[in-house]
Amino acid sequence: SGERALFDESGRARAVMVDGEAKVVGALVKKSGLGGPFNTANAFVEDSGRGNNWALGYYGPRAGNSIVGRAMEAFRRELEASDAYRGSLIFHSLCGGTGAGLGSRIMEEMRDELAKSPLVSTTVLPFSVGELPLQHYNATLCLSRVINEAEACIVFSNNDLLNLCAKRNATKSGSTVRPADAAAAMVKTAHMNRYIGLALASVMRPCVVPRTPKGKTAVPWDMAGTIAAIAPTTDTK
Repeated sequence: SGERALFDESGRARAVMVDGEAKVVGALVKKSGLGGPFNTANAFVEDSGRGNNWALGYYGPRAGNSIVGRAMEAFRRELEASDAYRGSLIFHSLCGGTGAGLGSRIMEEMRDELAKSPLVSTTVLPFSVGELPLQHYNATLCLSRVINEAEACIVFSNNDLLNLCAKRNATKSGSTVRPADAAAAMVKTAHMNRYIGLALASVMRPCVVPRTPKGKTAVPWDMAGTIAAIAPTTDTK
């Protein structure tokens, strides 16, 4: 139903998780095996990684890039199980081989599968310095695919997230933080991820609005409306 667009009837997320390493997705699968929000059958990992290289992520360490095929099969199962398809979200980074390279490949496969259906990329820009030697190349190559394949892109910046979280932590402790001191302000990755999650929830969660004098109703997130607002034409992606 429209009110459960992001979850199925059992409360599990309509999500397919893909990674070149097992650490992060493996932790989610372990939690979901105990009644967590993700379907463990839709988790696909490899143990080789992608070497922080866009080309290795895009083409894979072996001919055929089988993880892409398995992920797309799970994606088709989710499509078939949906009452009404309204669009897809893809979450990925722009820095490493998996987020940039494998993410680019999956976006292309999804576009071939979806034709003109809405596709929104939610991505994170790498730190301006200090992460990976190839991060700017990876980001440039991936952004070119985002422009070609997605209707809109919601972008977060690691630099901005770090500064925002540092200021929040400083406010709680009653001190101030200059931008140059942000890295030393005890900001954890979990703080930055939580900020992203809250920002996305404010856009994607259903809105409760009055419909009748006797009650209210939940209106699901309108992906097409969001796309029209943030990227009404292709040159504003």
